[in-house]
Amino acid sequence: MAAPAMQRRTIDADPVLAGWGKPPAEWQFDQLKETYNFPHDQSDRVSMFCSFIRNEAERMAERNGGDVRGLDIGCGVGIGMRPAATMAVARCFSEVWGVEPDAALQLPPAFVRVVNKELEEAELPDTAFHVAYSYMVMEHVVDPMRFMTRLYRALAPGGSYLFLTVNGTHYFSRIANALRVSKLDESALHMLFGRQNVHGYHYPTKYRFNRPSQIEPVCEAAGFEKPEYVYVERTRRLTYMKGPLKLLDDHFHRSRFKRHDPTRLLDVYCRVRRPL
Repeated sequence: MAAPAMQRRTIDADPVLAGWGKPPAEWQFDQLKETYNFPHDQSDRVSMFCSFIRNEAERMAERNGGDVRGLDIGCGVGIGMRPAATMAVARCFSEVWGVEPDAALQLPPAFVRVVNKELEEAELPDTAFHVAYSYMVMEHVVDPMRFMTRLYRALAPGGSYLFLTVNGTHYFSRIANALRVSKLDESALHMLFGRQNVHGYHYPTKYRFNRPSQIEPVCEAAGFEKPEYVYVERTRRLTYMKGPLKLLDDHFHRSRFKRHDPTRLLDVYCRVRRPL
Protein backbone atom coordinates (compact mmCIF):
# COMPACT_ATOMS: atom_id res chain seq x y z
CA MET A 1 0.00 0.00 0.00
CA ALA A 2 2.75 2.46 0.96
CA ALA A 3 5.25 3.97 -1.43
CA PRO A 4 8.94 3.37 -0.62
CA ALA A 5 10.12 5.66 2.12
CA MET A 6 12.98 6.97 -0.03
CA GLN A 7 10.44 8.59 -2.34
CA ARG A 8 9.35 11.06 0.34
CA ARG A 9 10.61 14.57 -0.34
CA THR A 10 11.12 16.93 2.53
CA ILE A 11 10.01 20.52 2.39
CA ASP A 12 13.61 21.71 2.57
CA ALA A 13 14.54 19.71 -0.53
CA ASP A 14 11.55 20.65 -2.66
CA PRO A 15 11.21 24.19 -4.06
CA VAL A 16 7.49 23.65 -4.66
CA LEU A 17 7.03 23.64 -0.90
CA ALA A 18 9.02 26.77 -0.17
CA GLY A 19 5.97 28.90 0.64
CA TRP A 20 3.90 26.23 2.38
CA GLY A 21 4.43 24.49 5.66
CA LYS A 22 7.96 25.79 6.31
CA PRO A 23 7.36 27.65 9.56
CA PRO A 24 9.31 30.24 11.49
CA ALA A 25 11.10 28.66 14.42
CA GLU A 26 8.21 29.48 16.77
CA TRP A 27 5.58 27.76 14.63
CA GLN A 28 5.65 24.54 16.60
CA PHE A 29 2.45 23.15 18.08
CA ASP A 30 4.08 22.18 21.37
CA GLN A 31 5.38 25.71 21.89
CA LEU A 32 2.35 27.62 20.70
CA LYS A 33 -0.06 25.70 22.89
CA GLU A 34 1.63 27.34 25.89
CA THR A 35 1.30 30.90 24.58
CA TYR A 36 -1.51 33.44 24.47
CA ASN A 37 -1.28 34.77 20.93
CA PHE A 38 1.22 36.34 18.58
CA PRO A 39 1.00 38.61 15.52
CA HIS A 40 1.04 36.79 12.19
CA ASP A 41 -0.55 39.15 9.70
CA GLN A 42 2.13 38.32 7.14
CA SER A 43 1.09 34.69 7.10
CA ASP A 44 -2.23 32.91 7.32
CA ARG A 45 -3.99 30.02 8.91
CA VAL A 46 -3.29 27.74 5.93
CA SER A 47 0.47 28.09 6.32
CA MET A 48 0.26 27.47 10.04
CA PHE A 49 -1.93 24.42 9.56
CA CYS A 50 0.50 23.01 6.99
CA SER A 51 3.34 23.61 9.43
CA PHE A 52 1.64 21.59 12.14
CA ILE A 53 0.94 18.73 9.73
CA ARG A 54 4.54 18.76 8.58
CA ASN A 55 5.78 18.54 12.17
CA GLU A 56 3.54 15.56 12.89
CA ALA A 57 4.63 13.81 9.70
CA GLU A 58 8.28 14.27 10.64
CA ARG A 59 7.65 12.94 14.14
CA MET A 60 5.96 9.83 12.79
CA ALA A 61 8.66 9.37 10.13
CA GLU A 62 11.32 9.23 12.84
CA ARG A 63 9.32 6.64 14.72
CA ASN A 64 8.47 4.51 11.69
CA GLY A 65 11.65 4.80 9.69
CA GLY A 66 10.13 7.02 7.00
CA ASP A 67 6.88 5.21 6.21
CA VAL A 68 4.15 7.77 6.98
CA ARG A 69 0.65 7.74 5.52
CA GLY A 70 -1.71 10.69 5.68
CA LEU A 71 -5.48 11.07 5.51
CA ASP A 72 -6.98 14.37 4.31
CA ILE A 73 -10.59 14.54 5.57
CA GLY A 74 -12.85 16.84 3.57
CA CYS A 75 -9.98 17.42 1.17
CA GLY A 76 -12.03 19.41 -1.37
CA VAL A 77 -10.14 21.48 -3.93
CA GLY A 78 -7.27 22.04 -1.50
CA ILE A 79 -6.47 23.03 2.06
CA GLY A 80 -8.11 26.41 2.44
CA MET A 81 -9.15 26.10 -1.23
CA ARG A 82 -5.47 26.21 -2.20
CA PRO A 83 -4.33 23.20 -4.24
CA ALA A 84 -0.67 24.16 -3.73
CA ALA A 85 -1.06 23.70 0.02
CA THR A 86 -2.46 20.21 -0.42
CA MET A 87 0.34 19.29 -2.83
CA ALA A 88 2.94 20.60 -0.38
CA VAL A 89 1.54 18.63 2.53
CA ALA A 90 1.23 15.46 0.44
CA ARG A 91 4.94 15.46 -0.25
CA CYS A 92 5.62 15.11 3.46
CA PHE A 93 4.08 11.63 3.40
CA SER A 94 4.75 8.30 1.75
CA GLU A 95 1.19 8.51 0.47
CA VAL A 96 -2.02 10.38 1.19
CA TRP A 97 -5.65 9.33 0.87
CA GLY A 98 -8.50 11.80 0.61
CA VAL A 99 -12.05 11.71 1.92
CA GLU A 100 -14.43 14.05 0.12
CA PRO A 101 -18.21 13.52 -0.20
CA ASP A 102 -18.56 15.87 -3.18
CA ALA A 103 -17.54 13.78 -6.16
CA ALA A 104 -17.99 16.70 -8.56
CA LEU A 105 -15.05 18.69 -7.20
CA GLN A 106 -11.77 18.80 -9.08
CA LEU A 107 -9.25 17.61 -6.52
CA PRO A 108 -5.48 18.20 -6.56
CA PRO A 109 -3.50 15.20 -7.90
CA ALA A 110 -2.07 14.51 -4.46
CA PHE A 111 -3.95 11.38 -3.46
CA VAL A 112 -3.37 7.71 -4.17
CA ARG A 113 -7.07 7.21 -3.51
CA VAL A 114 -10.10 9.39 -2.81
CA VAL A 115 -13.18 8.03 -1.05
CA ASN A 116 -16.28 10.01 -2.04
CA LYS A 117 -18.21 9.64 1.21
CA GLU A 118 -18.49 11.25 4.58
CA LEU A 119 -15.80 9.93 6.91
CA GLU A 120 -18.39 8.09 8.99
CA GLU A 121 -19.31 5.98 5.94
CA ALA A 122 -15.89 5.81 4.26
CA GLU A 123 -14.33 2.46 3.46
CA LEU A 124 -10.87 2.88 4.90
CA PRO A 125 -8.34 0.29 6.07
CA ASP A 126 -8.01 -0.03 9.83
CA THR A 127 -4.89 1.27 11.63
CA ALA A 128 -3.48 2.46 8.29
CA PHE A 129 -2.88 6.20 8.72
CA HIS A 130 -0.31 7.94 10.87
CA VAL A 131 -1.56 11.51 10.52
CA ALA A 132 -5.12 12.56 9.68
CA TYR A 133 -6.09 16.19 9.25
CA SER A 134 -9.04 18.40 8.34
CA TYR A 135 -9.37 22.09 7.57
CA MET A 136 -12.61 23.78 8.65
CA VAL A 137 -14.57 20.53 8.75
CA MET A 138 -15.38 19.83 12.38
CA GLU A 139 -17.86 22.70 12.74
CA HIS A 140 -20.01 20.90 10.12
CA VAL A 141 -19.97 17.40 11.66
CA VAL A 142 -23.43 16.14 12.55
CA ASP A 143 -22.45 13.23 14.82
CA PRO A 144 -19.03 13.81 16.41
CA MET A 145 -19.05 10.46 18.22
CA ARG A 146 -19.48 8.50 14.98
CA PHE A 147 -16.85 10.66 13.31
CA MET A 148 -14.22 10.16 16.00
CA THR A 149 -14.95 6.46 16.44
CA ARG A 150 -14.45 5.88 12.71
CA LEU A 151 -11.30 7.97 12.78
CA TYR A 152 -9.91 6.01 15.72
CA ARG A 153 -10.19 2.80 13.71
CA ALA A 154 -8.40 4.33 10.72
CA LEU A 155 -5.46 5.74 12.71
CA ALA A 156 -2.43 3.66 13.52
CA PRO A 157 -1.53 3.36 17.22
CA GLY A 158 0.25 6.55 18.17
CA GLY A 159 -1.25 8.35 15.18
CA SER A 160 -2.47 11.95 15.32
CA TYR A 161 -5.49 13.88 14.16
CA LEU A 162 -4.97 17.59 13.53
CA PHE A 163 -7.83 19.89 12.75
CA LEU A 164 -8.53 23.58 12.45
CA THR A 165 -11.96 24.93 13.19
CA VAL A 166 -13.59 28.14 14.34
CA ASN A 167 -13.53 28.40 18.10
CA GLY A 168 -16.99 27.79 19.49
CA THR A 169 -16.38 30.16 22.41
CA HIS A 170 -15.43 33.08 20.14
CA TYR A 171 -18.04 35.81 19.72
CA PHE A 172 -18.20 35.23 15.95
CA SER A 173 -19.17 31.58 16.52
CA ARG A 174 -21.71 32.58 19.14
CA ILE A 175 -23.31 35.09 16.78
CA ALA A 176 -23.27 32.62 13.88
CA ASN A 177 -24.78 29.87 16.01
CA ALA A 178 -27.50 32.19 17.31
CA LEU A 179 -28.38 33.11 13.73
CA ARG A 180 -28.42 29.44 12.77
CA VAL A 181 -30.70 28.46 15.65
CA SER A 182 -33.07 31.31 14.84
CA LYS A 183 -32.92 30.38 11.13
CA LEU A 184 -31.58 33.81 10.22
CA ASP A 185 -28.16 32.63 9.03
CA GLU A 186 -29.02 32.64 5.32
CA SER A 187 -30.39 36.17 5.53
CA ALA A 188 -27.25 37.33 7.33
CA LEU A 189 -25.04 35.70 4.71
CA HIS A 190 -26.97 37.43 1.93
CA MET A 191 -26.38 40.74 3.67
CA LEU A 192 -22.67 40.15 4.21
CA PHE A 193 -21.65 38.42 0.98
CA GLY A 194 -24.41 39.05 -1.53
CA ARG A 195 -27.04 36.55 -2.59
CA GLN A 196 -25.10 35.36 -5.63
CA ASN A 197 -22.08 34.34 -3.52
CA VAL A 198 -23.82 32.55 -0.67
CA HIS A 199 -24.42 29.24 -2.41
CA GLY A 200 -20.74 28.66 -3.10
CA TYR A 201 -19.64 29.91 0.31
CA HIS A 202 -22.03 28.41 2.77
CA TYR A 203 -22.12 24.88 4.12
CA PRO A 204 -24.45 24.12 7.02
CA THR A 205 -22.71 24.46 10.37
CA LYS A 206 -23.62 22.42 13.44
CA TYR A 207 -21.09 23.67 16.04
CA ARG A 208 -21.13 20.35 17.89
CA PHE A 209 -17.36 19.82 18.04
CA ASN A 210 -15.54 23.15 18.21
CA ARG A 211 -15.06 23.85 21.91
CA PRO A 212 -13.23 21.80 24.57
CA SER A 213 -16.40 20.99 26.49
CA GLN A 214 -17.65 19.21 23.36
CA ILE A 215 -14.35 17.81 22.07
CA GLU A 216 -12.91 16.25 25.20
CA PRO A 217 -15.71 13.91 26.31
CA VAL A 218 -16.13 12.57 22.78
CA CYS A 219 -12.40 11.95 22.38
CA GLU A 220 -12.24 10.20 25.73
CA ALA A 221 -15.22 8.00 24.89
CA ALA A 222 -13.70 7.10 21.51
CA GLY A 223 -10.41 6.06 23.14
CA PHE A 224 -8.16 9.01 22.30
CA GLU A 225 -5.70 10.78 24.55
CA LYS A 226 -6.57 14.19 25.97
CA PRO A 227 -6.81 16.80 23.18
CA GLU A 228 -4.33 19.68 22.98
CA TYR A 229 -5.07 23.14 21.58
CA VAL A 230 -3.44 26.15 19.99
CA TYR A 231 -5.59 29.30 19.93
CA VAL A 232 -4.69 32.07 17.50
CA GLU A 233 -6.32 35.17 16.12
CA ARG A 234 -4.92 37.66 13.65
CA THR A 235 -4.43 41.18 14.87
CA ARG A 236 -6.47 42.69 12.05
CA ARG A 237 -10.27 42.89 12.18
CA LEU A 238 -12.79 40.50 10.70
CA THR A 239 -13.55 42.09 7.34
CA TYR A 240 -16.87 40.29 6.97
CA MET A 241 -18.32 41.81 10.14
CA LYS A 242 -20.22 44.63 8.49
CA GLY A 243 -23.02 46.99 9.36
CA PRO A 244 -24.21 46.67 12.97
CA LEU A 245 -21.98 43.61 13.44
CA LYS A 246 -18.93 45.85 13.04
CA LEU A 247 -19.77 47.59 16.33
CA LEU A 248 -19.62 44.22 18.07
CA ASP A 249 -16.36 43.41 16.33
CA ASP A 250 -14.85 46.73 17.48
CA HIS A 251 -15.86 46.06 21.07
CA PHE A 252 -14.61 42.48 21.26
CA HIS A 253 -11.45 43.29 19.31
CA ARG A 254 -10.45 45.76 22.01
CA SER A 255 -11.46 43.57 24.92
CA ARG A 256 -9.60 40.46 23.79
CA PHE A 257 -6.22 42.14 24.27
CA LYS A 258 -7.18 43.19 27.79
CA ARG A 259 -8.34 39.77 28.92
CA HIS A 260 -5.52 37.68 27.40
CA ASP A 261 -7.69 34.60 27.46
CA PRO A 262 -6.49 32.24 24.68
CA THR A 263 -9.69 30.24 24.74
CA ARG A 264 -11.54 33.28 23.33
CA LEU A 265 -9.47 33.59 20.15
CA LEU A 266 -11.03 32.83 16.78
CA ASP A 267 -8.99 29.90 15.40
CA VAL A 268 -8.52 26.70 17.36
CA TYR A 269 -6.04 24.11 16.17
CA CYS A 270 -6.53 20.81 17.93
CA ARG A 271 -4.28 17.77 18.11
CA VAL A 272 -5.51 14.47 19.45
CA ARG A 273 -3.63 11.20 19.42
CA ARG A 274 -4.53 7.55 19.47
CA PRO A 275 -2.58 5.84 22.27
CA LEU A 276 0.24 3.46 21.38
